Amino acid sequence: MGRIVATLAVVVALLFSAGSAWADYEGAAAYERGDYKTAFQKFSKEAEQGHADAQYLLYIMYKNGEGVPKNLKKAVKWLRKSADQNDPGSQAILSLQYAQGNGVPKSLVRSYMWASLADVNGYKHAGAILEGISEHMTRDQIAKAQELASEWWEKHGN
Repeated sequence: MGRIVATLAVVVALLFSAGSAWADYEGAAAYERGDYKTAFQKFSKEAEQGHADAQYLLYIMYKNGEGVPKNLKKAVKWLRKSADQNDPGSQAILSLQYAQGNGVPKSLVRSYMWASLADVNGYKHAGAILEGISEHMTRDQIAKAQELASEWWEKHGN
């Protein structure tokens, strides 16, 4: 299990070092200057309108307690909304949340499912996540994860 955590830490670092799309939003300047209240208001408006990037940013704000009380369950709620819009980065991070049980019940099956979706959507580090997780899963668990991914794809895929 230590290898999964190490792999996940590298993937998270890569996600955050790659730059983010949040700079496209009105709240970006407020966020950068530490005016989290204003940033939260701006991102919330965009997120409610269905913008995956804004939903992801609300995940970050709730996860870190920036302008709102730290709340992993609310954070994951917004991450899930972004992942459900086929955002591969959000899918990869949601996979990590399930692998570690952060804000959701720990589930390698769900973790594998979300990493599979991120992989299908072209997230370049998804293969490393899948490899790390699969080492701790049975064939039946992997089959169940693949079944869940197929069901999700039928409902949400583009």
